Formats: sequence, structure tokens, C-alpha cells
Amino acid sequence: MNNEFNEESSFAAYINKLSPKITAEIELTDFAQGGDGKAVAFGKVFNDSKKRFNDGDEIITSLVRNAETYKNDGYIITRNSIYKIREPKTDDTIKREIKLSAIKVLKEACNLAKEHNVAEIPIEVDILLKIFTEIETLTTKLTEYENNN
Repeated sequence: MNNEFNEESSFAAYINKLSPKITAEIELTDFAQGGDGKAVAFGKVFNDSKKRFNDGDEIITSLVRNAETYKNDGYIITRNSIYKIREPKTDDTIKREIKLSAIKVLKEACNLAKEHNVAEIPIEVDILLKIFTEIETLTTKLTEYENNN
């Protein structure tokens, strides 16, 4: 009888705290967790060993089994898969930062508009001009970035 151990199943690896067998990689775009502890991950999947997804396909996982520890673990465990968490490429990070900056500026503009009534606008023209200039600059940068990539 051959008792040689060749490969441990993903679930057994999880239970025994061994390195699990990765079935795919995921670049997280969001992680939604409810008050009941149930969670799902959103992201782009790559290197799917089961060939269910093409590289870059955006997915929503089934329920995440290691929702409390996935950041430290470096992977996400679901019913049928183990996704290694992968950092987004630098280009995607830059694009995301530009978009976030534009959103922050728009929020500031909205807050200013709510705080001041129309009669006060001449006093705030300098601030509004700076905000709109910043929006224009960020929009230009985003357009240039998208054209170059």
C-alpha cells in the first residue's frame, strides 16, 4: 500500500494552515462585508487554472470564507476557489488616483455650493475659479493618460 502524500486539497490546506493551492489571482476593486460577517469580493481575475475566466474579466466571488483574515492571508477563499490577492498594475493605480482626486475636487465644489447662497458667489469667485481650474487640470491629465495607454 502506498501511503505517499502527493497533494493536499485546498480545504485541508486551509484547515491545517498550510499554503493552499491557488486557483486564480484577483486584483480587488471592492470588498463588501455585511454585519453578519458574510462577504463577497469584487475584482479582475487573472491566471484562472480552471479556465472559467479570461484574464482581466471582472467578477464577483461567491461568499468569502476568510473574510476576517484575507488581508493577512494574502488570498481569498470561496467555496470552489482560492484567489491570490494581486496588486493592481502601476498604470491602473495612477488612473484610479487621478479619478479619486477629481471626485474629491467635485465634492469640494458641491460642498461650497451648498454652504453659500448665490448672493455670496462674488466673494467666493477665487475659490470657485481654483476648483474649476483643478477640475480642468485633472480632466486633462486623465485624458492624456488614457490616450497614451
